[in-house]
Amino acid sequence: ANGRLHGTPTKDGLFPMPLVLTDSAKASIKASVSVHVQPAPAITTGVLPEAILGSPYEAVIDAVGLDHPQWSVTGLPAGISASSERGSPLRLSGTPTQPGNVLLDVRADDGKRSAIRGGKQPGATPPIPLSVSDTFAPDVAVLPPATAWAPYTHQLGVRGKAQTYRWSSAGAGGVKADEQGKIS
Repeated sequence: ANGRLHGTPTKDGLFPMPLVLTDSAKASIKASVSVHVQPAPAITTGVLPEAILGSPYEAVIDAVGLDHPQWSVTGLPAGISASSERGSPLRLSGTPTQPGNVLLDVRADDGKRSAIRGGKQPGATPPIPLSVSDTFAPDVAVLPPATAWAPYTHQLGVRGKAQTYRWSSAGAGGVKADEQGKIS
């Protein structure tokens, strides 16, 4: 009755809320306001592309439910650094100088809310693995999304020494790779 909105959202999204506003003379109007409920804060990246020793590397770590977060990350391999810019996503870049497997502990915090991957807190989501090898690897670990029943194509690339590469795949979900790395 006093216009205070309260409760615990159970779903994220944009929700129109119809209202009736009545004044002291009992005149009323119908109106609508919208409530934007953000998703619970979370770091959504769980897989990073493999890094290749001595080759330039770039990857992003993303989050939802946060406004222009400040990022921190520990466990980066030698030669890889994280951007210090506020906002999403966090950009990793550099040229790895040592092979190995690392686990990244990542935190995103906007001053009101935070999201964490890794660390030693009970119930924490797992850290993000990053492998640095001295061979070659596909340029991405996760392909751009496809839409069911719509044509899809994506050209895979290789991170590693310049040479001729051939791809093979049995396919999955109605798509497969040809020898040149074209997914369709």
